[in-house]
Amino acid sequence: MQFCSTRGFGRDGAGFGLEECLMTGYAKDGGLFMPQRLPKLSVEELASWHGLAFQDVAFNVLTKFTRDHLPEHALKAIIEEAFETFSAKEIVPIVDIGDAKAKRLISAELFHGPTYSFKDFGQQILCRMLDYYARKRSRTCTVLVSTTGDTGPAAIAAIKDTKKLRIICFYPKGQISRLQELQMTTVDASNVKVYPFQGGR
Repeated sequence: MQFCSTRGFGRDGAGFGLEECLMTGYAKDGGLFMPQRLPKLSVEELASWHGLAFQDVAFNVLTKFTRDHLPEHALKAIIEEAFETFSAKEIVPIVDIGDAKAKRLISAELFHGPTYSFKDFGQQILCRMLDYYARKRSRTCTVLVSTTGDTGPAAIAAIKDTKKLRIICFYPKGQISRLQELQMTTVDASNVKVYPFQGGR
């Protein structure tokens, strides 16, 4: 599994490895990285995942993209650590919230992560992968974030306990919720810096 740019760079050639994509950020042509091809899943394989824990399903999906780049034991550790921070054992509880009018209304709850945002799912995995490769390179990496509310707190929560990452996060003063502001500005970690700026509406 190799990766290419959404704008075409690397699509027809050897492509790029996962480590290069994560540590580079954007492709040279300004595009985002994406798989050169999407893996195929059979109905039988999908059926075999029925009843698995969320972490096991996450491993089965992610390994299709990472198996050429990340050892299985490392990916399993990343996933386990990422979802230890969630308050619900199921990670994504499936809840029937139907009433007399809507007899069957099912909700997938995506707010059980450390910052109560769906962004926790991606950031907890992504930042641990970044930290894995930073430790592999024996270097400290800085993650620069500008947020309008959800991404900043989720990235800070994911990075604050890593070994080789630091984060600098900017947010528009007065334009995010008080909770989101506190989630960023009250973190006591030497690798976290947060700065407000005056932004236009």
